[in-house]
Amino acid sequence: MDNGKISIAVVTDRFFTSNHASVIRIRSIVNAINNTNKFDIKVYSTKQGYKKEIYPSSITFSSPPSNKNSLVLRLLTEIMLGIELSIRLAFNKHDLIFASSPPFLMTLFCIAIAKIKRVPYIIDIRDLYPDVYFSAGILSEENIFGVFFRNLELKLYSKAFIVTTVTKSYVDHIKNINRMENNVFLLRNGYSKNVIQEVEHKYDNFTLIYHGNLGKFQDVELLLRLAERLSRFDSDIEILIIGSGSKDHLIRSSYLENIKYYGQLEMEDVYSMIPKAHLGLSFRTDDKVSRGAFPVKIYEYIAFGIPIIVTPISEAGKFVENNIIGYQYSHEQIDDILSTIIDLKENINNLQRLSENTHAIKYKFSREKIAEDFVKILEQRLKL
Repeated sequence: MDNGKISIAVVTDRFFTSNHASVIRIRSIVNAINNTNKFDIKVYSTKQGYKKEIYPSSITFSSPPSNKNSLVLRLLTEIMLGIELSIRLAFNKHDLIFASSPPFLMTLFCIAIAKIKRVPYIIDIRDLYPDVYFSAGILSEENIFGVFFRNLELKLYSKAFIVTTVTKSYVDHIKNINRMENNVFLLRNGYSKNVIQEVEHKYDNFTLIYHGNLGKFQDVELLLRLAERLSRFDSDIEILIIGSGSKDHLIRSSYLENIKYYGQLEMEDVYSMIPKAHLGLSFRTDDKVSRGAFPVKIYEYIAFGIPIIVTPISEAGKFVENNIIGYQYSHEQIDDILSTIIDLKENINNLQRLSENTHAIKYKFSREKIAEDFVKILEQRLKL
C-alpha cells in the first residue's frame, strides 16, 4: 500500500477500450473503484482493443481466446495467456487482485499466483464453467475430465476474498458447491447509461430485433422458424438480426425476406437501431446454462424501453414476467410466441403498457449504479 492507497491488479482478456462483452462489464466496475480515490489500479490485459488509458497497464504478447477458434485452439490460447499473465503478476506487488471468468483457464492461472503470493483476490463469474462444457456436450460431468474441471472450479472459489456473479441462480450454485455464504454477491450486468437514446419514430413496419452472439447457446433455429411462420401470417412484420457466431451461417443462407441480417456492427450502430424496434428477442437453447443465464441484451432492451420475449423458461424470463415488461416461453411454444407478437402489433395499448413498465425500472440496472453498489461492498469488506 503506497500513499495510503490499496494497489489492485485488474486482469482481463481484452483491454477496457474494447467493446467485447468480457470487459464492458469490468470497465464500469474499475471506473467506480477509481472514483473512490482509495485505490491504485493496474490493468493486466492483451493488446486487443488497447488505447492509452488513465490506468497503468501491463500488455501481453499473447492473444485473447476467440469463440471462432476450435475448442483445442481456444483452450491452448487460454492456457498460454494464463501463463503469461500469471508470470507478470508474480513479478509485481499488489494488495488485491481482481480477475474475471471466462476465460476460465486463464483465470485459474492468475488465481493460482494470488494464492501462492497470499494476495487476497476477487473473482467475477460471468459464465459458469465447467457447466458450459457440460451443456455444450464437450465434457461429461461424470467422467474423469468432468470431475477434474469441477475440482478446478472449486479451487477458483475457495479462499476468495469476494466472489461476484451475474444471476441469482449462479449465486446459489457457488454457495451450494463451496458452502460460501458471506462473500458471494449478485452483481448484475446492466447497461451503460451513455447508450440511452430517444427516437422520434419507430420503424415503419412492426419490427423485432435480436442482437448479440449467434453461437452454441443461442436458439438461431427458433429465430428462423419464427420468421417462417410470420412470413405466412403477416408479411409486414420484420426481424432485424445483428451479430455473428458459429450459427450465423444458418441466417446467411436463409431465403426468408422478412429477415434483415446485418452481421457484426459497432455497438453505436446497434444502439441506434434498438430503440426504433417494437420488440426485443432473446432466444437461447433450453439447457442448464441458459436457464440460469441473464443475457445482457435484456438489460439493453430495458434501457431503450422496448418489451421483450424470452426463451427458455428461465431466471431472465421470470424477471421479465414479474416486472410485466414482456413474456417468456419454451422453444416448443412457437404458436404462443407468434400469437403474442401479432397481438402486440394489433393492440398498441398493450405494447405501450409494457414499454412504460421498462422505463419505470430501467434506472435500477445501469452498470454505473450496479458498480457503485459493488464498491460500497468492497469498501465495507476492506473496512475503508
